[in-house]
Amino acid sequence: MHNIIALNGYANSGKDFLCQKIIEKDPSFNRYALADYLKELMSIILNKPIDEIDKWKNESVENRQRLIDFSEKGVKQVDREFWVKKFYMDFKKQPKNYIITDIRYYDEYHYLIKKFAWGHENTKLKFVYVENQFQDVYTKCGNEIKSKDCSFIYKNYKDDDIKHTQQTDELLNFIYESTSKISSKEQG
Repeated sequence: MHNIIALNGYANSGKDFLCQKIIEKDPSFNRYALADYLKELMSIILNKPIDEIDKWKNESVENRQRLIDFSEKGVKQVDREFWVKKFYMDFKKQPKNYIITDIRYYDEYHYLIKKFAWGHENTKLKFVYVENQFQDVYTKCGNEIKSKDCSFIYKNYKDDDIKHTQQTDELLNFIYESTSKISSKEQG
């Protein structure tokens, strides 16, 4: 049984931070960001190193917007599920535990449910909403999925390692408990 944790939250809410914490506790998980392939394509189109494109998301609102526009006004005009389909193809090639760090839209959310819900593909899927307690106003954009759509809410308290450790443990226990319930049902 494989586990997929789909992280959701506004820009700079701490999704990558949480991913890192989970992997530190359980190295069987692998980070997967839908935006990595977007950055790779932008790197090719603009003939710029991928490291330079990767810095865009934190450099300025304008550069972040360029990435969003390429995705929304370019690729997603052809196929709204393009990025999440890329993940699914990669998963089919290499099934393992993944943490997807950037599920933000309902089309991506529903596609994952359609492919992985109820143990399809021998996989357990959980959506986790990452809520930053110190969120900047300008970063609260581009996020359709709300906390009510997720099965676990992770509150990101800035610089509080004890709370991060406790919540990460709670999240992993939640994942493992639901996985073991499915495994015991399959055996029984």
